[in-house]
Amino acid sequence: MKWSEVTSNWPSVFASLKARFPYLTDDILLAADGQRRALELAIANEHDLSKAEAREAVDEWLEGPMPSDARTHPAQNNVAMLNSRKYVPAQEDVYSDDARFGDDDQVEQPQRRFG
Repeated sequence: MKWSEVTSNWPSVFASLKARFPYLTDDILLAADGQRRALELAIANEHDLSKAEAREAVDEWLEGPMPSDARTHPAQNNVAMLNSRKYVPAQEDVYSDDARFGDDDQVEQPQRRFG
């Protein structure tokens, strides 16, 4: 993942960061505020690593996938919805009914409860 993705979803990556670096707390991560150098310094201090080791550890963490919490972040959803426009043909009215699927004229039956 890219650092820009991390900063745009900063609170959503806390769980992933704390799983990889267990001595980090929410307060430490909030203080880092998405700044990579601040995060690396916090990792170095809390995990008794050199700055170079902390930088390498962050690089390794970045090689992993984007946490699923970040992917469902509202900012990501908005981008995904805006990008979905390219899949809707220009002549299609997104507000029209979907009669071509064949079931718009049928009344839905209530679901039965068993128990």
